[in-house]
Amino acid sequence: FYPLLTLAAVAGVWAAGLPPFQAVIHSLSAVSTGGFSGFSGSLADVPSSARFTLLAAAFLGALPLVLLYRGLSGGWVELRHDLELRALAAAVLITALGLWLFANAAAPDVLAQALSAQTGTGFSTIDIHALDPQAKLVLILSMVTGAGIGSTAGGVKLLRVLILIRVVQITLLRVHMPRHAVLEPELGGRALRPEQIQHALVVALLFLAVI
Repeated sequence: FYPLLTLAAVAGVWAAGLPPFQAVIHSLSAVSTGGFSGFSGSLADVPSSARFTLLAAAFLGALPLVLLYRGLSGGWVELRHDLELRALAAAVLITALGLWLFANAAAPDVLAQALSAQTGTGFSTIDIHALDPQAKLVLILSMVTGAGIGSTAGGVKLLRVLILIRVVQITLLRVHMPRHAVLEPELGGRALRPEQIQHALVVALLFLAVI
């Protein structure tokens, strides 16, 4: 799927006006979340239509590969209830809202920067150096959480973050429940196995330890 996505991005960006070499390196960076740009201003120097194509490719590249396969084989409409897809969209909007509150930038630039950070692409549409510390913290948290498991994005991954949040929620609820009450951890209507919880916890701790 990734070669097809990359070729589609190259064709779209090339048609939008970027030279062939620039179209190739920007598309490779968008799909593999490399963040390399041939322009000093990164995506700020890219035409708006080409920018939209690159960000769309970055969003698709940040989704789990299994999810993309399901979309191609069974139809994209069936994926609208997928937990990771909704989590990624929500995370991008939350990041955009945080940037809008703390960064003096236009709404399209804020949304593009949020999408770039959450997917781990690394492109920039605004001057990151000039941002307030609060806005930089929003971007850091966005990049740390990352996107879908099994994607090219970095970070802890959103599903693991959701698992940890759910475990904390269950732990707090059990404090106020009778001893004989049973409350099994579940997420998105599916039961969480102990090994899933352990894996999410270990990955998150190792990620922070390496940093």
